[in-house]
Amino acid sequence: MCGSMSTTSPPTRRNSILLPRRGPTGRWIKYLQALKKLGLFGTRFTMQGHFYSDVFSRQGIALAVPVKDGQAYIHDKYFGELVKGIILPETRERLLTIVDQMKRTDGN
Repeated sequence: MCGSMSTTSPPTRRNSILLPRRGPTGRWIKYLQALKKLGLFGTRFTMQGHFYSDVFSRQGIALAVPVKDGQAYIHDKYFGELVKGIILPETRERLLTIVDQMKRTDGN
């Protein structure tokens, strides 16, 4: 998960990696080079923008983003709950469902 405005991150599966909000540093890129594809959660701007995909693609890492309705849900919950330090159980479950959908459909 990469955030564009806050360091607040929702609970995710144990094998998830949370990146610093200011963008992946060289240290993180080196650590992540063993991976071929990552899922990206963030604000609508973050998920629809090219900054992260450009940075990671230069390292041979593809990024997957949720489908549009998943992006809208994440964006709304990001500002409505997560930046306030709130995460409701049903929000957590929906976020994990979106992760599972991304795994099944390969993102986008």
